[in-house]
Amino acid sequence: MKAPKFTVANLPFNPKNKAEAYARGILYNGKANDNLTEVEFNFMYDYFQQFHHDFETKNGVGINYFTRTLSPYGNLQFELVRIDGSQDDISFIISNISKTNDRNDLVKALRNTIAQQIYDFRDKEFNGRFYITCPYTNQAATLDNHHVDHETPTFKELTDNWIQEKNITDFNGLVEPNKLPYTLLNQNLAEDFYQYHKTHAKLRILSKRGNLSNARVDK
Repeated sequence: MKAPKFTVANLPFNPKNKAEAYARGILYNGKANDNLTEVEFNFMYDYFQQFHHDFETKNGVGINYFTRTLSPYGNLQFELVRIDGSQDDISFIISNISKTNDRNDLVKALRNTIAQQIYDFRDKEFNGRFYITCPYTNQAATLDNHHVDHETPTFKELTDNWIQEKNITDFNGLVEPNKLPYTLLNQNLAEDFYQYHKTHAKLRILSKRGNLSNARVDK
């Protein structure tokens, strides 16, 4: 039998996307605001240490614990809490964390640029309502369990179109280095995309299953 190519917290994986699938299982083994168990923490710490290209920055003064939180779009995500109390979200997707990708970093910064629009839309839609019926699944999407989704165009289409319109071909130096959340250095660009998104984005509330399955098939 071949020796495993990757070992995370003494668990063998081959190829490494099986380690990613294991990490995804840990993420969805709880709900928002649930802290990882000691066993889960040990796995994820070793996982990030091996696969995250910027683990030293993420680690900082040392990680106290990992927890699960909701992103602005209602997705479960990992968040780390350091010994000094500072916090950061941290992706477990290997293609996103294995190396620096300037274009991907720009897209992340663009997402953060319009985060307030997502919050405002969510608050407006749930104002006085206990739930919203998902158009895909007919499930009740609640304030604590929902996704804010870009219908048409998708967020990728929006960012691709904006990047093309702005004729951006060099992505180096657009995002502030060593700072989380990802932040555009050029405030004029940030304001431009903020207004572009406000004009062109069509948002909707989906259930968790609707966003992770049905809506993704359509896209």
